[in-house]
This record gives sequence, structure tokens and C-alpha cells, in this order.
Amino acid sequence: MDRPTRKSLKRKLEQDFEHENQSRHKIPATDGFETHQKLTSSIQSLVDILNSTFSSLEADRAAAKRATNALSQIAKNEEAVDTIVNCGAVPALVLHLQTPPPLRGENGPKLHEHEVEKGSAYALGLLAVKPEHQQLIVDAGALTHLVELLKRHKSADNSRAVNGVVKRAADAITNLAHENSGIKTRVRIEGAIPFLVELLEHADNKVQRAAAGALRTLAFKNDENKNLIVECNALPTLVIMLRSEDTAIHYEAVGVIGNLVHSSPHIKKAVLLAGALQPVIGLLSSSCSESQREAALLLGQFAAADSDCKVHIVQRGAVKPLIDMLESSDVQLKEMSAFALGRLAQETHNQAGIAHNGGIVPLLRLLDSKSGPLQHNAAFTLYGLVDNEDNVADLIKVGGFQKLQDGEFIVQQTKDCVAKTMKRLEEKIHGRVLNHLLYLMRVSERNVQRRIALALAHLCTPNDRKVIFLHKNGLDLLLGLLESGSLKQQREGSVALYKLATKATLVSPVDSAPLSPTPLVYLGEQYVNNPTLSDVTFLVEGKRFYAHRICLLASSDAFRAMFDGGYRERNAKDVEIPNIRWDVFELMMRFIYTGSVEVNINIAQDLLRAADQYLLDGLKRLCECTIAQDISVENVSLMYELSEGFNAMSLREACILFILEQFDKLCTKPCWQGSGNDVCGGGGEETDWYDFETDLYHWTKPLRPVQWYPGHIAKTEKELKEQLKLMDVVIEVRDARIPLSTTHPQMDVWLGNRKRILVLNREDMISKADRNAWATYFARQGIKVVFSNGQLGMGTMKLSRFAKSLAASVNVKRREKGLLPRPVRAGIVGYPNVGKSSLINRLLKRRMCPAAPRPGVTRELRWVRFGNDLELLDSPGIIPMRISDQSAAIKLAICDDIGERSYDVTDVAAILVQILTKLPTVGAKALNNRYKMDADDFCGKIFVQKLSVHLFNGDTHQAAFRILSDFRKGKFGWAALERPPR
Repeated sequence: MDRPTRKSLKRKLEQDFEHENQSRHKIPATDGFETHQKLTSSIQSLVDILNSTFSSLEADRAAAKRATNALSQIAKNEEAVDTIVNCGAVPALVLHLQTPPPLRGENGPKLHEHEVEKGSAYALGLLAVKPEHQQLIVDAGALTHLVELLKRHKSADNSRAVNGVVKRAADAITNLAHENSGIKTRVRIEGAIPFLVELLEHADNKVQRAAAGALRTLAFKNDENKNLIVECNALPTLVIMLRSEDTAIHYEAVGVIGNLVHSSPHIKKAVLLAGALQPVIGLLSSSCSESQREAALLLGQFAAADSDCKVHIVQRGAVKPLIDMLESSDVQLKEMSAFALGRLAQETHNQAGIAHNGGIVPLLRLLDSKSGPLQHNAAFTLYGLVDNEDNVADLIKVGGFQKLQDGEFIVQQTKDCVAKTMKRLEEKIHGRVLNHLLYLMRVSERNVQRRIALALAHLCTPNDRKVIFLHKNGLDLLLGLLESGSLKQQREGSVALYKLATKATLVSPVDSAPLSPTPLVYLGEQYVNNPTLSDVTFLVEGKRFYAHRICLLASSDAFRAMFDGGYRERNAKDVEIPNIRWDVFELMMRFIYTGSVEVNINIAQDLLRAADQYLLDGLKRLCECTIAQDISVENVSLMYELSEGFNAMSLREACILFILEQFDKLCTKPCWQGSGNDVCGGGGEETDWYDFETDLYHWTKPLRPVQWYPGHIAKTEKELKEQLKLMDVVIEVRDARIPLSTTHPQMDVWLGNRKRILVLNREDMISKADRNAWATYFARQGIKVVFSNGQLGMGTMKLSRFAKSLAASVNVKRREKGLLPRPVRAGIVGYPNVGKSSLINRLLKRRMCPAAPRPGVTRELRWVRFGNDLELLDSPGIIPMRISDQSAAIKLAICDDIGERSYDVTDVAAILVQILTKLPTVGAKALNNRYKMDADDFCGKIFVQKLSVHLFNGDTHQAAFRILSDFRKGKFGWAALERPPR
């Protein structure tokens, strides 16, 4: 039984108990005004009552009943559970699971018969919710007595009291055995399983549910318990329960069966022989989403290896409800449905049926999911569907090829599956499939024609290209995409055309770069760095460079904005240039004064950066031409990245032409294999990097969901949306260690087409390789990115320049309208604790905004002025109301970008240990060196427990906090927790 199920069971126990005991018992106060000492004293007095009232006297039984009920009420507050245990309540409660010895001459029923035992079982069940107390309760002898309580259902007096005590006993066994294999075995040895199976046929629905819940827990990952449950003939009753109209009963029943068949083929066969298939299919239409989810998972398990069963599942009507579930808003429900369809789609007879029932389009939509398992299950299903030739045209017609080609897939297994699907599609493009596609390319609407042409450019054989693209007008469709107003369509068309160009015309990089523009009127060489008539001086590396405003104003928009706008340089005599070397700056100025310079390859890249910064297009083209002459097989990927980073289109074209010309040589290089149309597929360690994303999903799945949404954020979000309308440029700050996890999912919607600068703060906390990988990734998306260190002020000058240059057009337009210039408005947004306020303080060079190394310090919007030409809006961190991706939530917790109250420090530290041992740049060795203890067992929880004993006298909380603190301080070395998706 998973953690959410367990929590819901606890809530159900609490609700049942409150209903039975409302207004009948006075419970010791445990509100905020009650001191810990008073609470401890109250609990101790209740324990003393239990220890002194184990008898059949009427007064003792009544007192014991009140004491057990009071302890149960207190135990509902998990913070009080440890106190209850420390006061010695466990032995006292176990004692009262038994019937006290009768009084002399007593023959009739005892007062409060079954009630005291029921209260004791309930209290012990609540204490067992904390795993650390489970073994203590078992060692006190609770299991034997709980099993005896299960037997009471056989008594002649089948009253409500008997039903209540039997139910509480079953619930207590459920909580004791949760995720504890040793206790599961003890339960079997104590003989509880046969009695729990008998209780499945009990007349009381609550008792049935409790028994099924216990069996579900006992069957999870315990083969001996599974076999005994089956031997006790539980399957017929469970199958009947599947048909129950009570959603709670059929939910528990399908859960038991799911745990029984998991990794047990012989039990799976027995379940099918017992007639479970049709009732399980019926649950796909249940009103209970949990039952639907369990049923879909179970059908996927049924279909995993049995070909006949796959056919039977489809024949009995499972496909349509499974496809309907793909449209659900419940991510887990979609995941289980895609899992089941994926197994069914590997059978030839089922593939056409899934497509015919409308399965292709929702499956393609799931490829955009941010959930790795959901993506993979959808991709695996599509892999099966394209094995049927009748489905290929339908998939291509709705844009399936483009989805598969352009999708951003989270885990490596999904990428491999998509690659196999593309290969399978390629193998199908011939004969009747090709004829069908050519027919659709002729008669369908324009969008469908273009999708088919794009797909065929990548998939068709060389022998078919002439027919498709010349005789059937496929080439006209691709050329039409280049004239489209959509950049995406232009890109798709150009990529398809390059794919078709198997033999590119030999064009040298020199010829491909445009020539320098024709010189206009320049001041001349004699005025370069000449103080004569100079009216502005630049300070570069401590040296003075004498310049003339009239020449600078005529050279570029950047200098016009600097000297003719409202910036402080307008009236400044000396202008500091902090980020350009002297020799580079001197050559750039020489170009401004003369219109031509000799660009040496050794200085060309730095000069290109300077020319891009100051908008000198002519100089940029000269630099591009020089760099293009130096392109080689070894550096072409770096040259391409350079062209993307500085919008050097001529250099980019030269790189593409070089790639086409030298394609055969490039394909033999490791970094190019499998990279498709990307310039470089990434480093060799990427496979290792992506492996742990899948593990991280499974590590976080059983944990309590991490959610944090302070009250001020909703108000801030509403105000921020209004303020964004006034922004000239938006600066989004992210944590450089987790750039994907620290972007709000609605950010793109809020910003629309507004100019954006992306700041990756805390660059000092990641490696150079991580920095380069992210710089390349965002450059290819056309996003300007600045790496910064808000604590030391690194990157702030570049950020200021970016913001002003992006918004420079604002005042140009205002001047054209006859309006006075105004300061550029820039909003700084991002997740909590990513360093927004620290960045502003560094820009202003004074502490204007409150900042501290914890989330939630800034709680309201605040405008601050940066000089006369820039206004900054500091905003509180904004975070989604619900974090659906728990892998991302755990990363936020690890990096301290989310409130500490929202997560369990021990769980997060345990996952961090497992992540660090997976990272090639860290590994178990770093943990061993730091704490002088072994981390090779790769279990985070065990490592935290060992560390707590080693350094903190068994305090796991302190041990966990130390691990997180050490990571945040870089004690294991600096490393990012995310790398760009490929």
C-alpha cells in the first residue's frame, strides 16, 4: 500500500472514531496554550490509569475505556506520538488488547466488552503510523493479541462492538506492516492471514474494507504472504468484491489483486482463471479515480507477457475507456492508462483498434508532459502502433512525426524508444503506405500536405525522393514553408531541405561569409586615439582612449542611445569600459574611424563579442568572415554555438554549409552520432546523467508530496501580472543548479512577446562544464542568458547592459513621437530564494531590498531606481499553487528554494545522497571523504541513519540537516542537479 493510501486510511480511522465517540469523552487539551509539560503529565496519568485498571471491575473497565479513547484522540496529532510512546503507553495499550481475567463467580458479559480492546487497537494503529515505532509495538507482543481480536468475529454475538474491534485490529495490522518486510513475515507466522481472508466475506462493509486493506499491505513485495493468501482461497471473494457498488470495497479489492500479481506469473494466471478480467475492465468506468488507476495498472500487468490475454482485454471493451482516461487531468491516471495501452499495443491485432478508437492524438499530446514515466508510456504505445501499416499515415497526418522529432524527452529510455519508433516509421514508407501518403499530399488541406512532406523528407528512401519531391510537388511544399511567417515552420522546412541535400555543393567557408560593406564617410586614421578635438574619454584596463562623439553617434544605435539618450554617459567626460580588453577595444574603434581593419583569427572571437555588444554590423561581418576561414571538423560545433550566441547569421550559414560538405567525416565523431539535426549531441557522460532522472521519480513517488504556497504569493501573483504590462523588459532569475525546476510553468504565458533576459544566479555553485552546457542550450533557443553571483556582484554589469540595450528602442520611439525619454522599466521575477533581491542590491551597490538565504523574505512588490535610466521592480518569489512534478520539488528543497516546513528533511537528505552517488562529478567518494564513512551501499536512508549514529548520537534530523547544509556550501564540490534536455 502506498503512502497516500496509508494517509487516507488514517483519516478514515479518525473520522470513524470521532463519529462513534463524539460528545462522550472529555479529551485532554492539546492546543497551543497547553505546555509540553502539561501534555506529558496528562499522557502519563492516562498510562498510569491503564497500568492500574487491567481487571474486570466495572470502574476499572470504564476508566480503561476512557483512557484508551483519550490516548487515541491525542495520537491523531503526529507531533504528540513520540511523547505518548516515551511515556510508556505501548506496553499499557498492548496489555489492554486482552480480556482481563473474570471476577469470581462472574458468568455474564463483561461491562464494556470489546470496547477497551477496540480503543487500544485503534491507539496502537495511530502510533504505528510513524515507522520508528512499528517494531516497538510488535516487540511488546501486540501482534498475537491483534490476531486473537480478529477471531472474535466467530463469536455468536456478532454485534456492532465485535465488528468494531475486529476492524480496528485489521487496521492496526495494516499500519504496523506498512513498508516493513520483517513485520509482514511476523504477521504471517502469527497466523493472521487466514482470518483476514475469512473477514473478506464479513457482512459488515467496514470490516471487509479493513481486511482487504491489511491483505493489500501484507501482499506488497512479499512472495510468501502472496502464496498464503492465494492458498487460503481469497481470490474468488476478491473477484466478487471487484463487482461491489461500494467504491471503497472495489478499490481495496483491486489493490490486493494488483499486489498479488506483481512479479508473480503463477498468481496472475490464477487470478485470470478466477474470472477477474471482466470485473477489472468494468472498473475502468468507475466513478473512483483510484480504482480506475489500479484497474489500468492491473490490466497492464495482465497484458505484459500473455499474447492471448492482450487480445481478450481488447475484445472485452477495455480500449475505449483507457483512451478516455488519457484525457483526464489526473497525471497518475493518464500514466497508468498509457502503461496498459502500451502493453496492449505490442499485439498486432490490437494496434488498429487503438488507433481506430482515437488513441493516436491523445498519446501524442502526452509526449509534451513534464512527467518522465508518462512520456515514456505514451512513446512506448506509439512504438507499438506504428508497427501496423494502417496506422502510419494516420500518425503522420496529425503531425505525429514532428512531435516525435521535436519532443523534449526527459529520460534516456524515452529517447531510445522514440528513436526506434522513427526507425520503424522509416521502414514502413514504401508500397501502399507511401501511395496512401502521396494521395493525402495531393488532396488534403495545406497543413496536412506540409506535415506529410516534412515527414517524407526524413523518412523516404533515396530512390523515392525524385517521385515525391519533383513529380508529386513535395519540394514546392517545403519551399513554401521557408516563405511562411512562422519561424517554426521556416526552421522545419530548412531542416527538411538539408536532409534532402545528400550531396551538398562544395562551398568554401570563405566564400559563404558576406563581404565587408562599402565604407561610408569616416574621420580617418589620424583621429584614432587622438586627443585633438576629443570630447569623450574611455577608460579601458586603466588606459585612456580619446574619442569623438560625432564619430560614435554615426557608427551605431548603441552609441546613439548612450550619448543622445537619458543615460549618465551623456554628460560624462570619462566612460569606463569594464569588460573589453584594450587591444580589442582599440581595433573596434579603429574600424569606427576608418571603416576597415585587418581581423586576426586570434582576436576575431573577442572582437565579434564587442561588435555585437555595440551593434557594429559591418565589423561583425568582417569577424564572421575571418572565423569562417578557420572552421574545421574539430571546432565546427563551437563555431556554430558562437554564431548562435551572438546572432552571427553569416557564420551560422558557413557552419551549416560546412556540415553538409563534411557530413561523412562528422558522422564518425562520437559527439555527432545520434545527434540528428543538432550541431552537437552532447558529451559522453549524458547517458549517466539522464539515468538518475528515472530513479529520482521512483525515489520521490512514495514520499509525502512537497507543497509550499505561503499566503502572500497569491496576492503577489495577481499584482505582478498587472505590473508586467508596464515592463519594457523582464529579468527572470533562476537557480543555476536547477534552471528547469526554478521556472514557473506559467511564465511564458505571462510574458507573451515581452523582451526577456534570463539570469542564472549562483554560477559559482556549478562547474564550468555545467555553465557551458546551459549557455549553449539557451543560446540555441534565442534566449539572452547572464550568469551571475548575486553575493559578489559578478554578472551585474552585463545584466544592466542587456536590459538597457533590449529596451533602448523605447526612448527611440518616444523621441520620434516628440516625448521626453524615461527610465527603462525592468521587472525581476523568479522563484523564492533564487537571489533576486541580492542581485538588485549589487546592481545598486547598496542594500535597498531585504535579502536573506531563505525563501519568503521579500513579501511585496517594490520599485527601486538604478541611476537615471533604469527602474527595477523587486518581487516576492512566485511558485505554483501545486507542484505537480515532485522530482522538481525535491530539487527545490535540496537547493533551499522552498520553505523548510514543506518537506521532511530526512527524506530530502536521503534522496540527495542517492543523487550525489549517481553524479559522475561527485560520486560516493565525496561522501566517504567528507564523513569518513562508507556510502557504497547506495541507500540514502541507511546513510543518513549511519551518519546520525556516527556524529549526532542517533539524531537523524541533525544528520540530514548537515548533509543538506554541506551540499549548499559546496563541501562535496560544485555541481548542478540538472543538465539541458537534448
